Amino acid sequence: MTDACFENELWINAYNNQIYGYRFGAPQRIHFQPIIVVNRNADGSIDRKLTLDSPAYKFSDEQRELLLA
Repeated sequence: MTDACFENELWINAYNNQIYGYRFGAPQRIHFQPIIVVNRNADGSIDRKLTLDSPAYKFSDEQRELLLA
């Protein structure tokens, strides 16, 4: 999986997890943008394991395994 695909999965997961923090119809849901946490290694590549450990994301064990492959 490329870094772009990985970041896309992060965005989708964060969006789904964070949007439900606001009740249906709340003004905060308008133009909502999730908080995306991406940890990087010294060379600029994504540290996927550390990134997935962030509380911003809730991936199942199976999903984590696929994302770390």
